[in-house]
Amino acid sequence: MVIGHSPSYPRWGIEYHDTTDIFYLRSSSERGFAFDLNYGNLGIGLDVPDARLHVANSPYFRTAVFGSEAGNVTSKTNVSIGSADSDARLFIGKDGADFGEIIWRYSPNPSEGYLSISSKGASTISLQESGGRVGVGTTLPQSRFEVYSGINNYTQLGKNNSTANVFFLNQDPAGGYNQSTLYASRDRTSASPGISYQNHYTNAALKAYSNYGDPYTFALTAYGWNDY
Repeated sequence: MVIGHSPSYPRWGIEYHDTTDIFYLRSSSERGFAFDLNYGNLGIGLDVPDARLHVANSPYFRTAVFGSEAGNVTSKTNVSIGSADSDARLFIGKDGADFGEIIWRYSPNPSEGYLSISSKGASTISLQESGGRVGVGTTLPQSRFEVYSGINNYTQLGKNNSTANVFFLNQDPAGGYNQSTLYASRDRTSASPGISYQNHYTNAALKAYSNYGDPYTFALTAYGWNDY
């Protein structure tokens, strides 16, 4: 049964399907909205919704937009959560006290915006738009990948062309002994000897190799400065 728009458009309007107990809002060529009376499911762009809200993709439009449109793909399965003047957030979790969120941190300067993945409101992972840098524990990573535990403890990988990686620890006397910036350990389950002193034939907890013996150039250097 169809309640038509007008005699000129008898297939435009409200349709009820008695066998499936589904109401439709439709045009002359297709059904747009479907409401299943048996299960309380609402569908957009499909005949039989299989969830409380079931949205079909479209070859021409986004699947859903919340706020302003974000991203540059505007068809097929595509959900946009955007804001032109503030943060855009997606919450996932149990309740108001136990949750995680994905946030686009707004900045009026596009190069300063970044994506943050956090848990219980604490920023844990950030993806910078400018330079494609990734930070853990920092929203301003200074290298391709930075793990930041504080101003006295951080690791920077892919720093720059002159210093590839940085491992930094400002030792705290209150921490006592056995503090180190970089720790390498080797163990074995049974005897596993190397076969020569050449670089690729030795076993080691940590290896350093310099291919050419240029002046004042070393495979590994260590420098200690005494406190006065």
